[in-house]
Amino acid sequence: MQRALVSVSLLAALASGLGCGGTEMPPSPTGSIWCWIELRGPDAMQVPHPGRYTLEFGADGGYAFRADCNTGGGSYEIHGSQLDLGPAAATQAACPPGSLGSRFAASLGSSVGYSREAGRLVLELADGAGSLVFVPQRDLALVGSSWLVRAVNKGRQGVVSAALGSAITVSFDAEGRMSGSTGCNRYSAEFSVQGDALDVGTASATRKLCSEPERVMQREAEFLIALGTVERFEQRGERLQLLTADGALAVDLASALTGTLTYHVSQELPPDARVRVTLEGVSLADAPASVLGEQVFPTHGRQVPLSFEVGFDPGEIDRRHRYGIRALIESPDGEVLFRTSRNHPVLTPEASPFDLEVVLEPAG
Repeated sequence: MQRALVSVSLLAALASGLGCGGTEMPPSPTGSIWCWIELRGPDAMQVPHPGRYTLEFGADGGYAFRADCNTGGGSYEIHGSQLDLGPAAATQAACPPGSLGSRFAASLGSSVGYSREAGRLVLELADGAGSLVFVPQRDLALVGSSWLVRAVNKGRQGVVSAALGSAITVSFDAEGRMSGSTGCNRYSAEFSVQGDALDVGTASATRKLCSEPERVMQREAEFLIALGTVERFEQRGERLQLLTADGALAVDLASALTGTLTYHVSQELPPDARVRVTLEGVSLADAPASVLGEQVFPTHGRQVPLSFEVGFDPGEIDRRHRYGIRALIESPDGEVLFRTSRNHPVLTPEASPFDLEVVLEPAG
């Protein structure tokens, strides 16, 4: 596996943007990261999440791809319109149900030619299997993104994962300032980006007295110390990694919406109720909402308020569109007990993606 090529490709994706849907066509397959949007042929279909299936051709004869939760790469040769993608080495993570990752990777291996078509790249597949259609990625800046910390490097003790419901957050703004919450206090620091280099200044934080002070303050100190070691960044889909100069992980982050579900009637949930929270694209009134992220979990006897975290890929977010949160609580036999009666707008310039309060109504 050409690990250097994959790393460069993914870093370039973060620096230039991760959204898909641009229209300008480069003069050759090289020089752009391509998003798979369509399969033509006998099993024709539209790809629901193009940002999860990407392909890049390097000028050095190597290619890199993302197939949902896996990445890989190999070498390629082009002779006229003929395309030969050599055997690929790839990671082998188990992707979520409904993933097209395995199908996408297998289809790349059967590519025999390519063409350019109105700003798109079309890869022809062998044996009449059809063709893969790609568009170049649309710009989506790092500035304006928000992240949830999932793990912190404690130095000699190694990387420690954050628990579900942890509230260490990071946001990057247009003025070159990163800020967020350490779970109790607020912090901020100046930052600058050049290529894959990330320079983070000394962080300052408030000094509020926290509940469970020893544990919270220790976690806060570990995070702020780790920030001081950051010199590079790397992104794989919905995960952002802040790295030290030698490539060690300093802080691991995920793109997520966090908050609580509640309702305002006096009614207890059954001990084995189940919760479903979805992030949806709701821009088109005459089209069904597209699901960009979902969390499903049992309550195990807990009552409201119930915490949730919905992960999503920032590469699929188009700031020109509208997004919202929907949620429901159902009984073990599938009867809906409570649900949102309206869409709760999220991912707007004015609203934080963290600490949302979503109010549900009785289903009846």
